[in-house]
Amino acid sequence: MRFVWPSLVAATVLGSLPAWPFAHAQVGSVIENVELATVDGRKHALLSNATANVFLFFKPGQEHSRAVLQQVAVCARDLSTQSVHWVAVVSSRFSRTEIDAEVRETGIRMPVLIDDGDALYGRLGVALVPVTGITDRDHRLVAYQPFTKINYVEVVRARIRHLLKEISDAELAQVLNPPKATQGGDVEVALSWPRNCGERGTPRPRRRTCARVSRRIPRLLPHMRCWARSSRPKAGGPTRWMPSNRRSNWIRLTRWREKRWRLTSRACA
Repeated sequence: MRFVWPSLVAATVLGSLPAWPFAHAQVGSVIENVELATVDGRKHALLSNATANVFLFFKPGQEHSRAVLQQVAVCARDLSTQSVHWVAVVSSRFSRTEIDAEVRETGIRMPVLIDDGDALYGRLGVALVPVTGITDRDHRLVAYQPFTKINYVEVVRARIRHLLKEISDAELAQVLNPPKATQGGDVEVALSWPRNCGERGTPRPRRRTCARVSRRIPRLLPHMRCWARSSRPKAGGPTRWMPSNRRSNWIRLTRWREKRWRLTSRACA
């Protein structure tokens, strides 16, 4: 136990630290422009003199990397007329066959640089992939974008357009912090029939439908309770056990549930 406690403390501390995309390069630092070998054997620079330089670290065969590459390929084609320099970086641990297959499947047209010995990975401190970095003309890191399942390419495009002076700070902030979804809508109204039905100003067909369903809910509540109590599996019984003495209540509840979902889709329409 004397040696276990330090390990637990270290694991807790390390687990609570944030996973920075670039551990050794923070926003505002200058990124060293290096030349790396491409898939076809030639040399290509990581950065250029373009207004915006975008470099993407990915991993062949990874689902998230494949999704990001497909989205970034579309974004690169949309911004092909702008002063944007695009490159993708992959570790040398992967074979050329795997890299070529990923490039063909995702449809990217940007140069793919091979990081020999993961030197660039270590220099920037790349911990998680995929991750996208964006620098300005002076090779100063403006932003980085780790993987997110929602609005990944939208955020990357907004940061590039903001660097190109196409959108303002307020427009960029709106993309980075979209408004949260508010309660309401057809589903919210349909699921709150006893509270909202029959209010003044509600159309008459909606009031009639909601009132009819609302009257049925109190009558079916006892059946729902007894069915819930009696539908628990007995010891040694089948997995999907149906109580024989409550069969009529179960059938009535099933029909009510089917009708309720049908009404949910068209009630309050």
